[in-house]
Amino acid sequence: MRLLWARVGVPYSPATGLPIEAQTVSQMVDRILALPEGTRLYLLAPIVRGRKGEYRKELQELKRQGYQRVKIDGTFLEIDDAPALNKKLKHDIEVVVDRIAVRSDLAGRLADSLEQALKLAEGLAIAEFADLMEGAKEPERILFSEKFACPVSGFTIAEIEPRLFSFNSPHGACPACDGLGQKLYFDPALVVPDETLSLIDGAVQPWSKANPPSPYYMQVLESIARHYSVSMRAPWAELPEAARDAILHGTRGVEIALQFEDGRRRFETKRRSRASSAIWTVAGRRPSRPGCARNCRAISRPPRARPAMAHG
Repeated sequence: MRLLWARVGVPYSPATGLPIEAQTVSQMVDRILALPEGTRLYLLAPIVRGRKGEYRKELQELKRQGYQRVKIDGTFLEIDDAPALNKKLKHDIEVVVDRIAVRSDLAGRLADSLEQALKLAEGLAIAEFADLMEGAKEPERILFSEKFACPVSGFTIAEIEPRLFSFNSPHGACPACDGLGQKLYFDPALVVPDETLSLIDGAVQPWSKANPPSPYYMQVLESIARHYSVSMRAPWAELPEAARDAILHGTRGVEIALQFEDGRRRFETKRRSRASSAIWTVAGRRPSRPGCARNCRAISRPPRARPAMAHG
């Protein structure tokens, strides 16, 4: 069925609802030239996308053709400096076809570079911003496709493949929730459901489940209380914000002297504490974004009558 959907499915843009159609080189050029002047871009050809292999021959062939740089698994490298790839792991390899700063007189050069990228990557090309946007961890990218692009919004997808319709494939799953429709998140209200309790009375619920409570966790709490000069018998609601944050989220790089005693010996160590996995056992679940669960179901199990890519 996945093969059938990939061959006869009609993709639609989630932005406009229009069918996604072929995109010409001139349309790609116009989209890049519409960016603010001076925007620095890498033009990339994604020749390997999430595939296993070593790709030594491919890299050598690229070098023979005159290409000098590639982006392998998110890192820009000279081809001569490319490491040996583990053939059992999936890799992404993108060829750096050109580096540009947007100007109005670049149309001819852009068209040539895009044609090269499309030829190398079987109809795909990527314009990656060289500078990170404020607050972003990854550079913004624009995907171009000779086969699939919305004529109005410019929304683009890669070629439809059977793996896009597999619920247990990262290529078919929603990137926000991995196809589950929900995300685990840390809920302090589940960790400390009763703020009137003190640490010694079991305010941190995951650490007080055992009867009697674990000596290890109690001694950790005592060490944190000692560091922040608070009483183990003070209600949680009255503890200073720094102490509560250290218990819930870790000390954020601050070293704390932890004292332990097992009945035979006593010792002390200094650590940068982080939230224990025992706390995470009460993590909550919530939709990763509005409509995520609905869209993930639509992607994983498209309608029988007309398979479609629905994602918002």
